[in-house]
Amino acid sequence: MSLVDHLRARLSHRYTYLRGRLSGLLGSREHASEALHETWLRLERMSTDTPVADADAYLLRMAANIAHRQYKQSSFYLSADDITELIDFADEQANVEELVSNRLATEHLLQALQGLTVRQRAILIAARLHGERNEDIAQHYEVSVSTVQRELRIALRYCEQYMQTQHDTVFTSATGRRRARS
Repeated sequence: MSLVDHLRARLSHRYTYLRGRLSGLLGSREHASEALHETWLRLERMSTDTPVADADAYLLRMAANIAHRQYKQSSFYLSADDITELIDFADEQANVEELVSNRLATEHLLQALQGLTVRQRAILIAARLHGERNEDIAQHYEVSVSTVQRELRIALRYCEQYMQTQHDTVFTSATGRRRARS
């Protein structure tokens, strides 16, 4: 049996176990399934027949690398529609100062979102941008409602702290430091 045949047989036989382990790393059973499916396809194109000491570890590492590449290729980043919705919230009648301030806040919010985990970002967008209920989000990501609430709370707190830090930085650099009165 070739290495590819052995790895494919192992992936088929241990699929549930591998998906469970990968779900813990990726935060989503759906993403884990996608990564394992892509792993199956890539095994077909594999050209090496070097022996593998631990087939499970090899398959998990391969799937995790695939998921990481997919993440970097923006499959988990905000879509163009999501970004447009976030940017277009500025009031058409706003004065220039408000418009600049809102655009800057939007940029900072987008930066803050990139600091969240994939699951936190997805939950925050689903709840706050799309208005989905926590129960529906929990069902979609196959987690408990309390997990959704916790992740949402953490994500909101992080974004709030990040935005405050950015606001303080912009204010200090724009106005300079003020001396205390004597």
